[in-house]
Amino acid sequence: MPAGNHEDAAGRDRVPRERRELLERMVRVAGERGGRLAIVGEPGVGKTTMLEALARRVRDDRTVLLIRLDEGATGPYTAVRSLLRLVPDRVLRAVPIGYRAVLEQLLATTPPESGDHRMLEAALRYLCNLLAAAHAVVVLDDAHLADRQSVDLMAPMFRPPHEAAGIALVVARELDAGGPVTSWKVVFTAAQLAFLAPLSPAGIAAVLSDADLDGLTATDVAEVAAQSGGNPSWAVDLAVARRSGQDRPATTSRAVTSTIARITRLPGPVQEVLLTTALMRAGTVEALAHVVGPTDQALAEGVRLGVLGVKGREVSVTTPLLRAAVLEMTPAADRRALHARLAEAPLPAAHRLEHRDDAALPGPRPDLAEELRAASGRARRIGTTTDALRLAMRSVARSDGRSAAHVDRVLHAAEIAGTQGDVALVLRLSATLDPVTLAPAEFDRIAVVTAEAVAADLGVQALERRLADAHRSFAPDDVRSEVIRVLRLLWSDDDAADVARELDAATAALPADLVPHTVLAALEDLAFRRLDSGLGLSSEIIARSRAVESASGVLELSTSSGAIEAVGAYQADDLSRSRPALTAFVRTSELLGAHATTARAMAHAAIVEVLSGRVVHAAALLADAERHALRLVDAPPPLSRARGLLALTRNDRDALEELLTGWLSPVATIRGRLLLHGLAGIDAAWSEDWAVARAELETALHLAEAKGIVEPGRRLWIDVELARARAHLGDLDGAERLARHLATLDEPHRRPHAYGQALRVRALVAMQRGDQEESLRLAEEAVQSLRRGGFAPELARAQLDRAQLLVDAGREGRARQVLVDVAASRIHADDPRIAARTLRLTEVVDAADGRALLTAAETRVAQAAAAGRTNREIAAQLFVSVRTVETHLGNAYRKMGVRTRTQLALALNDLGHDESATR
Repeated sequence: MPAGNHEDAAGRDRVPRERRELLERMVRVAGERGGRLAIVGEPGVGKTTMLEALARRVRDDRTVLLIRLDEGATGPYTAVRSLLRLVPDRVLRAVPIGYRAVLEQLLATTPPESGDHRMLEAALRYLCNLLAAAHAVVVLDDAHLADRQSVDLMAPMFRPPHEAAGIALVVARELDAGGPVTSWKVVFTAAQLAFLAPLSPAGIAAVLSDADLDGLTATDVAEVAAQSGGNPSWAVDLAVARRSGQDRPATTSRAVTSTIARITRLPGPVQEVLLTTALMRAGTVEALAHVVGPTDQALAEGVRLGVLGVKGREVSVTTPLLRAAVLEMTPAADRRALHARLAEAPLPAAHRLEHRDDAALPGPRPDLAEELRAASGRARRIGTTTDALRLAMRSVARSDGRSAAHVDRVLHAAEIAGTQGDVALVLRLSATLDPVTLAPAEFDRIAVVTAEAVAADLGVQALERRLADAHRSFAPDDVRSEVIRVLRLLWSDDDAADVARELDAATAALPADLVPHTVLAALEDLAFRRLDSGLGLSSEIIARSRAVESASGVLELSTSSGAIEAVGAYQADDLSRSRPALTAFVRTSELLGAHATTARAMAHAAIVEVLSGRVVHAAALLADAERHALRLVDAPPPLSRARGLLALTRNDRDALEELLTGWLSPVATIRGRLLLHGLAGIDAAWSEDWAVARAELETALHLAEAKGIVEPGRRLWIDVELARARAHLGDLDGAERLARHLATLDEPHRRPHAYGQALRVRALVAMQRGDQEESLRLAEEAVQSLRRGGFAPELARAQLDRAQLLVDAGREGRARQVLVDVAASRIHADDPRIAARTLRLTEVVDAADGRALLTAAETRVAQAAAAGRTNREIAAQLFVSVRTVETHLGNAYRKMGVRTRTQLALALNDLGHDESATR
C-alpha cells in the first residue's frame, strides 16, 4: 500500500487516532528483515485489532502469517501446527521431502506426534529459513498461550545468528504470564517492547461508535469510558449492559474472565494482598499489614508481576480491570467481612466510614446516611471533590426516600456531579425528585445544573420542551415559574438583543437571596451577550455577581464572577487583566477537581499566551489542558480554539488539517463552524492567498452576525484579516467599513488594539488609493497603538505591513529600521510565516538600498565624507592612505548611485529617498 494512503487505511481499520503512531511503528518493523516487536498490555485492551490492522497494511511482497492462539487449544506443538497451516504451498513444496514428511506427520496426527525431536527441529529450521528468504512476517496473537514445546522450538530460531531470524516477528500479550511459558522473552530486547496503553475517553467513544452501540447518550459513554479504565473490550461489554438498563454485564465478560485466569495463576499471598488493595481502592502499606500481616514479600512480587503499584507508602491495583476481576471472583460475604476489618485499619476517617458502609447489608441506614453526608460536605469544603461525590452517593443510597433529609442529600450529590461535569449522574439524581414538591431554594439548587445536563445530553430543543412542560406546573407568580422563564431565555435561540433585554428584566425581578444559582447563571449569560454585541466587558455585571456570591455563599465555578473576568477580559482586548484572573480560575478549578472547567480555563489561558506572543508557555498550558480533557468524552470548545491558534502561529500543517477536518461537538454547531471557517481564512490570509481568505472569512462573518456576535475578540479577530483581504482584492470600501467598526470599539472603552488594527487597515487602503503620505502616517500610528495593546504577534504583522508600505513608497532605509525592530522582538522565532515575510522584505530592501552593499570600510569612509571631512582628514582619522580613501569613496558613490558628497549624505540618511518621493 502506498505510504500516502496509510492514514486513510488506519481510519478504515478503525484504529483510534491515539494508536496510529504505534501502528506505523508496527508497519515499519514488519517491513524490515528480522524486525522485532512485542505488544504488551492488559486483556481486551485492543491488541488483536492492532494486529489485524497490521496484517492488512503490510506490503504485498511480504508473506503474513497471522497466528491466533485460543485458550481452549492445548497440547504439545499446538502453536507450531498453527504456523504450518498458514505456510503457502509454494514455500512448503520447497522443503526437502524428508523434512516435509516430518512436518506433514505433525499436522496429520492427533494428538500430534513429533517423532525424532531433532529431526523436527531441523525441518522447522529449514522451513523458517525459506520463510525468511520469502520476506515472511509472523504475527502471533496471545503469545502467552503458546505451548512450551512450540516456544522451545520456535524462540531460539528467531534469535541471531540463525538464518530464520530474518523473519519479521510481531507478538502480542504477556511475554511472561506467570505460568510455564517464559521463553519468548529471549527473542526481544527492551527496545523491542511496546506497551499498548488504555484508550482515552474519546478513544473509547470511537470504539463504541464503531461497534454500532446506538442508544447511548454522551454521558453514558463518559461513564463507560471511566468505568472501563480505557479497556475497549470491557467497555463494549459495559455499554451493552448499560443499554439494557443494567449497571454491569449480566455475564462475566471475556476480558474479566481472562483477567481472572491471570489472577488465579498468582501466588496465594499476592492474591490476598491484591484483593485487600482492590477493596481499599488505594491504601497504605500499614493498612495492608493491619489486615493481612507482613506484606513486603507479597507486595514486591505483585509489583514484579504488574498487578500492584507502590508509590511511597501508597499501594494500588494497576488497572480497573484487575480490580473488577478480583472483586468478581470473591463472594459477597467474604468482601463484607474484609470491609469490616478494613474499617478498623489505620486509614483516613472518611475511608473507614466507607468500609463500615460496605460491611453493612444493603438497605436504608439513617445513621450511616447522615455520617456520609457530613463527610461529603467536609470533603467538598477542602476541595477533594471526587471523594465528596463518592460519599454523597453513598449517603443517597443509605437514605430513606421518605425522609425529610433525602432531598438535601440528592441535591448535594447533584451539585457536586454538576461541578465535575458528570451529566448522566445529574440527570439520574434529578429524575428522582418531583419539582412540584421542592421549595424555591431547593428548586434553584437543581434547576440550573439539570438544564445544563439536559442540553448537553439531549440537545437544546429537548431542554426547551422540558422547560415548557415544567412551566405549566407552576402558577405565574410562583418564584419557580420565574426561574424556568429565566432558564428558557438562557437557552433561547431568538434574536440576541431581544433575549438580552428580556433576560435583564427577568433577572432583576428574581430574589437573589432565594434563587442565587439562577441569578448567577443569568448574570454570566448577560455578561457574554453584552460582550458579543460589542459593548465590552461589564464591570457592573461582575460586581453584581460578586455581591450575590458573597451574600449567598454560592460559588458556581463556571458562572462565577472570576470566570466572567478571566474569560471575557482578553476577548475585549484586555490581556493584562485576563492573565491573573485566569491563573486564579485554573487554580480554583483544579482544587475543586472540576476537570471540564480546568480544561476550559487552561485552554483560555493558552489562547491568551498565543495572543501575547508567548508561544512556548502557551504550548505547555495547552498540553496541560489536553491532559485534563482526556478524562472527558467531548473536549470543551475553547480547547479547539487554542489548538487552532497555536497551529496557525507555528504553521503546523498537520495539526491544522486535523482540526479543520475533524469532529466538533454538536452543542456548538454555529460557533464550531465559525471557528473552522475563521481558522481556514486566517491561515490563507497569513499565507497571502487572498481569494481563499476572503471566501472563508466572509462565511465566518456571516455566521457570527447570524448569532449577534459583533465583538471581534469573540469571533476570532476575523475582522482584521477579512479587511486586509478585501483591500488586496480591490474592495476598498468593504475594508474601510470593517476599519470603522474596529475604530468605534475604541471610543467608549479605550482599546488600543482595536484602534491600532483599524489604523492598520486604513493605512493599507490609503496606499491602494495612492495617498502615500497618509498611508505611512496611519501605519506609524497603528504600530504605536498596537505596541500599547500587548498583542505582540499582531504588532509584528503591523510592522511588516508598515515596512512593505515604506518599500512601496521608496523609503527602504526606514523599512530596514522597522525590520530590525521586528527581528529584535524575537516573535519570528515562533512564527515561521512572520520569519519568512521578514526575510523576504529584508531581501527586497537590500536589493533596493545601496547601503546594504557597502563593506564595513566603505561605510566608515562614506560616513566620514558625508560629515564634511576631506579625504586627507579621513585618511588620518582611519589610519589609511589617501589613495585607499579615494578607492572606498569611489566604490560608495557607485553602489549608492550618487555623484557628490551632498547626495551621498542625503542617501546615507534616507533623505534622498524622501525628496524623490515627494516631488
